[in-house]
Amino acid sequence: LEKKLTNQELIGCKAAIHSLTRSQFIDKIGNEYILTDRGFSDVQLKYYALNEITNLRISIMNKQL
Repeated sequence: LEKKLTNQELIGCKAAIHSLTRSQFIDKIGNEYILTDRGFSDVQLKYYALNEITNLRISIMNKQL
């Protein structure tokens, strides 16, 4: 994957990984990155919120029909 990225994209990815690691959303074990409990909780909360927004949009569209 790294070979397909431009130098600027690679720098951006490394910066994002560093930021996520510092904020304790991901952790590195060996050569792999995993979501921490905090990271999983944040993703789960955002997914739930996105799902609620989608359901609200569907409900509004159904009422307009």
